[in-house]
Amino acid sequence: MINFYNEWYQLFGKYNWRTFNLIHIEVEREDMMGLWNFEFCLLGFGVHFSITYNPEPIRKLEEECKEIEKNPEKNLVEMLPIMSAPYGWRHGQFIFNFLEWLKTKGYESNQSSRMGDPFYIENEEFEKLLEEYEKTISINNKNI
Repeated sequence: MINFYNEWYQLFGKYNWRTFNLIHIEVEREDMMGLWNFEFCLLGFGVHFSITYNPEPIRKLEEECKEIEKNPEKNLVEMLPIMSAPYGWRHGQFIFNFLEWLKTKGYESNQSSRMGDPFYIENEEFEKLLEEYEKTISINNKNI
């Protein structure tokens, strides 16, 4: 897969943030999807491309998508996050604060903050910690 992008439009629009790269080079190995990602940007014009080194994770994802298409209501309910953010909080804000709170529980991370799962906590443990966090913040917020 190859994507080309242009960052110049951001300089003239009404956006919450603007990103403009003079020079950017990035190489990433994404084991979860079996991909190598390469990104190069010069003066706001960039290209991002991915190369599959292990097709098995993508095949599994395609199978899961087919299952969802067969029975969307059941599967979508199962896939919904188990979180209930306080009134007025964006989900991203809630998750970011939760990830910061995990550090108070002894989960340290030296991973990039751009990474999707910097702590690598198994789902069962993650759900327990998320429930504990929701109880912690619900003391000060009646809308949970």
